[in-house]
Amino acid sequence: VLNTHATAIRTAAENNVDFNSVAYIVVHLGGGNSVILWKDGKLAETVPADAGSFGAERCGAIRGLKLIQLIKERGIEEVESWFGGKGGFVSLLGTNELKKVSEMVAEGNAEAKKYEDALAYQLSKSISSLLPAADGKIDGIIFTGGGAYWEGLVANVENRLSYLNVPVYRQPGENEMQALAEGAY
Repeated sequence: VLNTHATAIRTAAENNVDFNSVAYIVVHLGGGNSVILWKDGKLAETVPADAGSFGAERCGAIRGLKLIQLIKERGIEEVESWFGGKGGFVSLLGTNELKKVSEMVAEGNAEAKKYEDALAYQLSKSISSLLPAADGKIDGIIFTGGGAYWEGLVANVENRLSYLNVPVYRQPGENEMQALAEGAY
C-alpha cells in the first residue's frame, strides 16, 4: 500500500495534476500482486495479493470449494505454501525472478509466454474490477514493483485494456524506503 501511494503521488506530480483530484489504479508486481485504486487522494478499493492474480511466489485467488478440496487432497501445509513462497512462477517455472521469466519469454519459451498471457489476463480482470469504485472514470494505470521492469507483461496488459483510453505508466522498483521517508517528511 505504501509503495502504491507514493507511486501515485509521484505520477500525479510528474503530470502536474493534484493527487487529490485524480483516480489512478496502481498495480504492484512482486512476490504477490496487488491492485489498488487511489481516488481523490484516498485508497478507495483494492484487490489484495491473495484475491487476484498469481505472482512470482503466490498462487493468487483460489475458489473456496476448490481450496477445501485441495487442502483435503494435498494437506494444509502444502496449500498454505502456495500463498507465500512456493506458488506462482516458483511452482510454474521454478523461479521467483520475474526478470528471468521475461527473458524466457523473449527467448521464445512457449510455456513462459503462456504464463505471461495468463498473468496479463488475470491482472486485466483485477484492474477492471476496480472500475465501478471509480465510477468508471480513471486517469491512468500505474505499474510499480520489481515486476514493472517486465515491459512485455505491461504491454500485454495495456493492450488488453486499450479500450479504456487512459495512459499507462511504469514506475519500476520497490521504493518502500523512499515512500516511508516521503511519508514522514
